[in-house]
Amino acid sequence: MDSLSVNEEFYIHLTIQEKVFPRKVSLKGCEKLNEVLKPVLDRLEQHLHHIDTIAEMLYEIQNVLERQIRVRGPNQSIDGHAEYKYFFEQLHECGWDKVHFISPDFQEVHLKAVDNSDRDHILKIWIPDKFPNEGPKYECDLPQEFHYRWLPGDTLLNMFMVFQETLAVHAEFWNIMDELDKNTWILEPEAPSRKDCKRRIALGKNPDFMGAEIRGIKTKRSGRESYGDNAVGYVQVRRDGNLCTVKAKVTPEHSLRKKAYDVTLLCNEVEEEILSVTCDSCAASLGGCKHTIALITWLHRQSEEPAVTSVSCYWKASRLSAVGKAEKFIKAKNLVKNDIQPLPPSDGSFLNKVAQKSRSEARYDSVLTKYFKEFTDVEGLSIHNLLSNFLEATSTSTADDFINYCSCNISETDCNTAADETIEQSENALWFELRYARITASKAHEAAHCHTLEGCLVETVLGAISLKDTAAMTRGKKLEKKVRKEVEKIKKIEIHKCGFRTSPEYPVMGASPDGISNEFVVEIKCPSTEKTVNNYVKNNIITEKYKAQVQMLMFFWKKKQALFCIAAADFETSKEVNILTVDFDEQYCLDILEKCIIFWKNAIFPLLKKSLN
Repeated sequence: MDSLSVNEEFYIHLTIQEKVFPRKVSLKGCEKLNEVLKPVLDRLEQHLHHIDTIAEMLYEIQNVLERQIRVRGPNQSIDGHAEYKYFFEQLHECGWDKVHFISPDFQEVHLKAVDNSDRDHILKIWIPDKFPNEGPKYECDLPQEFHYRWLPGDTLLNMFMVFQETLAVHAEFWNIMDELDKNTWILEPEAPSRKDCKRRIALGKNPDFMGAEIRGIKTKRSGRESYGDNAVGYVQVRRDGNLCTVKAKVTPEHSLRKKAYDVTLLCNEVEEEILSVTCDSCAASLGGCKHTIALITWLHRQSEEPAVTSVSCYWKASRLSAVGKAEKFIKAKNLVKNDIQPLPPSDGSFLNKVAQKSRSEARYDSVLTKYFKEFTDVEGLSIHNLLSNFLEATSTSTADDFINYCSCNISETDCNTAADETIEQSENALWFELRYARITASKAHEAAHCHTLEGCLVETVLGAISLKDTAAMTRGKKLEKKVRKEVEKIKKIEIHKCGFRTSPEYPVMGASPDGISNEFVVEIKCPSTEKTVNNYVKNNIITEKYKAQVQMLMFFWKKKQALFCIAAADFETSKEVNILTVDFDEQYCLDILEKCIIFWKNAIFPLLKKSLN
């Protein structure tokens, strides 16, 4: 910039982003430029956004530089950076047409050389702070490592000339590699560079087929006679000089009802060479699919057949495509040719020996031995065992008769023993056995209001459970013990764990509270979010579903009060628990029990009876 008030040179890097709106202009340069423009650089860039041409931008930058230098005054000199001047002189010697890239900080420059075959080669150079006294670092794509020793007084032009001479040495090698890349199927590397000396190529005259297997097991299977002879149909042949085109429809082996694939093969009959084979609308057609193999091997078999006096017609449906049209299904008895010999009669002696062995030795435990096991009094409370005994002992089979039978065969002592033996609840197999086919307290409200006899509720009562707990269920199980301890501190009571309890009056129902004390049954809920708290309590009043649950707990455990405990969503940190005391409502409870019994009779009992019959 010769018109400045002082004789100074500045190097400018101007970046203009045209594709963004509004257009962005970034101004960078040498340290002298940054020092002079630092106070006004942001405003200058904003102003440059609105200037259309490069010439006008440079003129504006020159004016701002002049003003800033005058503001600084003549006594404030600007440090000169001779290395920048030297650096650009070096690039000028190389030729600006050879400069491929310069970084904004002038620390990196790429020089481009073009060899005799018009291949571009890039020499990347990193300029050190002490340049030219210290030599630059460099990098390039060559089959061999490029070495250049930087000497005092050396230039970038000398380095670039040595680089060009090195390219000439490798020219013949690159010619060979380019021919390979052009005429063969390169598997690795996917994008070869000039330094790559190796290629993994697919050997073969025809690129239409590429076998990924070494042993070719799948290819051999696709070409088997039992498939091709049955799958190939509607064959067409066209001859044009030495070339022969064969088209056929190949029926899919595993999808007989689907449309057949159109396979086309082109071969040279004189040279006996397959030129191409394609399969339309097949996802695996690129590189070869089983349908093309089937047609090739089928043609090979036809060419080996001896000449016949009559002309064969191949314009017909394949035998495989006819499967399922004439005969829709095959009976199991028709799959076996020989008559099945009936088993000899058995007197049951072997089965009796196995049963006797299982009774005498506890280590013989299997699914079979459970049928001959003598149940304990507590195991006899199982609905399955009670119903089995009921159907064997009586001629009647109504739900009311079964409930009366259960009431007569269940004692309070048995109920108390069952509760003691199932304290671990979900960790105890007996707990699941006693809950099977019984309406529990947690399902009482649903059962009392359900009119669907074949729905999710019935499946749940009969033992259907999710295979994996949700995150909320897992959290609730982990926090239950901690919440119980917190309730003990707040209420100053001792809460014990308890199991499953039923009663002689309502033998097809039962309840398992989360804890019990001398006065209360305890039910604990651990909502994971503030929103889900409303599922349990609204305006400090228990919702109907959980009101029914708590009333059932009090009924079966013979308590007059219950503690309904809702842990805070952030209980892990706050330790807050909302404890509601609930009084026993006998009339409400009896109404729920009556509705639940009606549902059990209509929905559960018929399925149980059907399973045993």
